[in-house]
Amino acid sequence: MNYLITSKNGWISSVMLIILVIGVSCLSNQSTETGTVSDFEYVLYDGVDTPINLSDSYGAPIILNFWAGLCPPCRAEMPDFQEFYEEHGHEIVIIGIDIGKYTGLGSQKDALELVDDLGVTYTIGGVKDDSVIELYNVYGLPHTVFIDSEQNIVRAWSGAINLSKLEDIGLGMLESYQ
Repeated sequence: MNYLITSKNGWISSVMLIILVIGVSCLSNQSTETGTVSDFEYVLYDGVDTPINLSDSYGAPIILNFWAGLCPPCRAEMPDFQEFYEEHGHEIVIIGIDIGKYTGLGSQKDALELVDDLGVTYTIGGVKDDSVIELYNVYGLPHTVFIDSEQNIVRAWSGAINLSKLEDIGLGMLESYQ
């Protein structure tokens, strides 16, 4: 009899866990977190590790994407970011911040290999510590933050984002900027 109860409890626990995972996954892409931007320093992956501050890009809309070199959803969305950059990079700043070494999802070497494999040309860099993860509430990867020209966070998106959604949110920010 104990075996039946244990099996039933195990089955019920498994079903509840699956429902919880599906629910969190569905909700994660619906984030509409707003607030004020926090400045931070990042290092360009340009071969000389040039230090840059996010505030150097203030005055234009910014799409800030947190990713990692060994993150499959990050890899999947990068071609869409590249396409968006090629079309709108002269109007909207796109910055990819590699946080793989703080999440266990790769090193700077892994990130550079991914960028090279995909032919990414938008701004890519990394941070010197993990404080940016808390500053921008990065609870999963990829994580994208849309910042308007007045340094307000207008939207945050957790999980992979496609070109259509990038255009909807990004071009919406651009319309309010112009």
